[in-house]
Amino acid sequence: MLGGFEYWAREGFEYETWQGRTTRDPDPLTAPAGGDDCGC
Repeated sequence: MLGGFEYWAREGFEYETWQGRTTRDPDPLTAPAGGDDCGC
């Protein structure tokens, strides 16, 4: 994956820390807004 872990987390995918599993809200600069519909 281009960008490694930083982009994994910034795109809203789940990851694990010493406090347990967590996710972040997707960053609009790295993940497309409304990514559910690609317009295909």
